[in-house]
Amino acid sequence: MLPATTDRETSRMKYLLLQYGNETEMLSHPKEEAGQLHGVYLANSEAMKKAGAYASTKGLRPTSDAALVWAKRHPFAAYGAIEVRPVWG
Repeated sequence: MLPATTDRETSRMKYLLLQYGNETEMLSHPKEEAGQLHGVYLANSEAMKKAGAYASTKGLRPTSDAALVWAKRHPFAAYGAIEVRPVWG
């Protein structure tokens, strides 16, 4: 049960993006291509931080529609699947 006075930030629904992929396929890319993908990954993480949608390993803070947009934009979505799950607290 939530306390009578709840901090809005801590009571909002959060979402978690789970990354699934084929590690063998990822490791088979040439070093230059792997480096480029890593750069795209870092840029995506930075964009999420700037948008206020990145909360470390605790999950996202957008609406479900926004979480789906971030999952679709995730660079590893091309190599597997990104699962979106709500996270409380």
